[in-house]
Amino acid sequence: MAANKVTFNNCVQTESGFSVSLNGSISATAGHVSWSISAGFSGSDNGETISINMHHTGDITVTATKIVGNAASDFSGSVSAQGQSASFGFAVAVLFDLTYQTSPTSCVTDGTVEVRRVWTAKPQGATGAEFADVGVKLIWSGCGTFQVAHSH
Repeated sequence: MAANKVTFNNCVQTESGFSVSLNGSISATAGHVSWSISAGFSGSDNGETISINMHHTGDITVTATKIVGNAASDFSGSVSAQGQSASFGFAVAVLFDLTYQTSPTSCVTDGTVEVRRVWTAKPQGATGAEFADVGVKLIWSGCGTFQVAHSH
């Protein structure tokens, strides 16, 4: 661990046939934080096997009038039991670039926030609205004034 950084270097916990692992780092200084962390969970019991992987990244900078940054998470996994198996993968991202004021009132005055979820591996046979790639974007044009739009 450095003064402004925490590092996870192959941290593993195993119990009862299941294992959790953690790798990556988180760094912070005045007005800035960034991270890149990978985690995994896997194991088997009574013929059932599961594996889940996650990767989280982000970078945020804050000044007296702006917040700029992004955060993303990727998830993937598989499970099998009794001759059946399924796998999945999806990513979630938040992108933001906001200008704000603290006086005379605190509010966002300009900028955007965009949130997206994209399937990278849909489970076999998965259909329906819950499996669509989706996104929303908020666009500020003044204190308390914003529009909401679909994001692609």
